[in-house]
Amino acid sequence: MKRAALATLAAFLAGSALSGESRRDYKKWLKQEVVWIISEKERKAFRELKTDSDREAFVRAFWKRRDPTPSTERNEYQEEHYRRWEFASRQFQEGVPGWRSDRGRIYIIHGPPDSEYFHKARNVMSPTRVLKSTDRTPDSLVWTYHDNPYAKHFRGETRLVFQPSGGLSRRNFALGESRASQQRADEMERRFFPASDTNWLNGDVRYKLVMAGPPAVITAGGADLPRTGTAAFAKYADDFLRSPGEWLEERTAELDRRRQVREELQQATTSNIAFDRLALDVSWETFMAPDGEWMLPVEVRFPSLGLQGKRVDVYASLLDASGAVFDEFLDSLEVPPGAPEERPVRYINSFSLPSGDYRLRVVVREQESRSGGSLLQELHLDPALPDRVRIGSVFLTGRVEVAENQVDAQAQTAAAFESGSVIYQGVRLLPARSLRFDTRGNLFAFLQIWAPEGGRQLSLSGNFIRDGQIVQRMGPAHFVAPEEGPLDYGTFLPLKHFEPGSYILQLQIVDPAAGGHDIRRLRFEVD
Repeated sequence: MKRAALATLAAFLAGSALSGESRRDYKKWLKQEVVWIISEKERKAFRELKTDSDREAFVRAFWKRRDPTPSTERNEYQEEHYRRWEFASRQFQEGVPGWRSDRGRIYIIHGPPDSEYFHKARNVMSPTRVLKSTDRTPDSLVWTYHDNPYAKHFRGETRLVFQPSGGLSRRNFALGESRASQQRADEMERRFFPASDTNWLNGDVRYKLVMAGPPAVITAGGADLPRTGTAAFAKYADDFLRSPGEWLEERTAELDRRRQVREELQQATTSNIAFDRLALDVSWETFMAPDGEWMLPVEVRFPSLGLQGKRVDVYASLLDASGAVFDEFLDSLEVPPGAPEERPVRYINSFSLPSGDYRLRVVVREQESRSGGSLLQELHLDPALPDRVRIGSVFLTGRVEVAENQVDAQAQTAAAFESGSVIYQGVRLLPARSLRFDTRGNLFAFLQIWAPEGGRQLSLSGNFIRDGQIVQRMGPAHFVAPEEGPLDYGTFLPLKHFEPGSYILQLQIVDPAAGGHDIRRLRFEVD
């Protein structure tokens, strides 16, 4: 009898020691803990499982799939998710568990907002008459997020406006209240609409997400909301309520598709298979980084005619002298549905590579029809000094940001070149999406100047030309050529005095001692 009891106890302990999470409440896990971050595909698969061992294996795989550092024991994503879930459950209780509220849901998905603003109701309430809902503005909470990595429509800065929901009374928040107190709540609600905005309920205010949009649409206070056309802004709210699981499913599918496309186009590149139905125009610039490597921004242009609203793959590879792929990139983009037929689609990406001889192969292929165009170019990158002064490549952009404060400035600059940007005097210049600039912004220019030998006195000047007339002058700037490598030079010009139109920037470098000079011309547009 004693032996049988011990056997029973051993079996019980073995069964309960399957894992530290063997007693997990799987219903709660699915419907509460991960309800806002799981995909529909995962939800369906989980519901079809029959045993707890299968469910536990699913849970482990679920978190492993989201682990940003799968080679370590910690899962930072899982830890942060449960921190957010616990915080939301405590902080945003509004008659429902905090994780179920609008603010709780968004907090669980996106974390704390980058900024938060409370806008007090502007109108004075009157206990002697009933106010229409359109006569007053309720209290508003405004959350701002600088970006949204899970967005399907808009990834830029977005403001979310929460306001007390209409038609609330005390009965929405607590059970067991007396009939008199419920009648009092209903009377306050009738007079002040909504009752929750009178602050007499204090902590029992249920804030609902009522509007979302970029700063150009939503004011910082969030109170001046448009009264018509609000349906057009639903996509911004949908983006923030979207499950990261759906984003993960789409990302996984896209990565699988790109892997297949990369293999197909890489084979086409090395086999010199031609695509000739789409005319391509490819250009590049070359900038030497402090470590002697080259940055090679590649610009691909192709007509938008017949491609409006369609997605295309842009693939470029660098083949070395042996014909092997040295480096490559693959990207996918959608041609805007309303893109003007006369304006080409423009795409920019960059390589980082040492000196040498290469072949650049570019392929653009429409995803649905799988037709496209290709182009092959020979490249020769040589750091040898020229026989006369010359202007190297020019980097034009209107996008800049403050560079990181690093001690090793040379390493920072080299890293920037490798990522396709340029750092000059503490400012990072980001590649321009197009050579079209806004009159409200600035035009930043970075260029490299090469001289036959160091120590030479050089002079650089520039002219902005429109319709054959000089409308703005730049410089002259005087400096001494370095002993080795190129001279880096950068400047910027406000465009507020420029009329919309097409311009030419003409740069001229002069070597007075040798009587040499060089001229570069670049065309850009101002809107």
